[in-house]
Amino acid sequence: MSESCTGTTPSCPADALQPNGTVCRPGTGTCDPAETCDGVNVSCPPDTFAPDGTPCNDGSACTDNDACFRGVCVGTTNVDACLDDFFCYRTKPSAGESRFTPITGVHLVDQFDDLHFDVVKRRFLCAPADKNSQGTIDPATHLTAYAIRAVRGSPRFSPRTNILVRNQLGDIRVDTTRPDLLLVPAAKSLTGPPSPPDPGSSVDHYKCYKARVTPGTPTFPLRVFVTVADQFTPTKTIRLIRPKHLCTPVDKNDEGVKNATVHLMCYLGHGRPRTPNSIGVFVRDQFGPARVDRVAETELCIPSQKTP
Repeated sequence: MSESCTGTTPSCPADALQPNGTVCRPGTGTCDPAETCDGVNVSCPPDTFAPDGTPCNDGSACTDNDACFRGVCVGTTNVDACLDDFFCYRTKPSAGESRFTPITGVHLVDQFDDLHFDVVKRRFLCAPADKNSQGTIDPATHLTAYAIRAVRGSPRFSPRTNILVRNQLGDIRVDTTRPDLLLVPAAKSLTGPPSPPDPGSSVDHYKCYKARVTPGTPTFPLRVFVTVADQFTPTKTIRLIRPKHLCTPVDKNDEGVKNATVHLMCYLGHGRPRTPNSIGVFVRDQFGPARVDRVAETELCIPSQKTP
């Protein structure tokens, strides 16, 4: 610490040190604790880190087994820890409801492109689903799927090929052919208009691309069965037929992305018995309130990792 003249003697006062325990280098967290003065030495002690393997919390709901490594808290990605499976149903406007009014020029930025799209039609309602009795994380937050179309004059989409997708069903390689859907976090009620979806939910917006298995790579197995239950459907077995959409977390209108590594792989699927239609379901998302009829199950979307 600096010394100052007393105004009464010609000499500078003796060198004084900060008291023992005074923070001289702030820490950044559990893995990089603060350094403190020892009250004896002039210099701050060397910057030290917590030992590798020290338990910590990296602040992400999408990782587990968080531990310090070289002064940084890192965890192992676990996409199933922060995002539900979603069972999607086709919808149509309920009786007396007006059709969706297209929204133009929505800015979407994801790992594949940075373009503006027109949101043209409401297509699906996707409910958080209990797959194979694994439970759900956020039973309140649904997803509304909207058909999208690049604004006039946009560059043509360049298909991506040989994308490795990994999830609980195993590994598969797919090609994306074109942007198709925008998934928007939504609230749902069977009894009346719901409040807006919780902004603190870990559910992102997702931009979904039509997908197909990459030629020359292993095909999707013929007999893949899972059990599914949601707020519309008692537990039943569905057969997954093939990959249909690969959905990437997307930054809509500069709202940001919460979990950039968590994707959804959506599979065409059907089960028995058929789920009865639901009439007059209240839905609310960023594009406004609506009332829809849920008419047919269509896809099961499973949390996934993607490379590259």
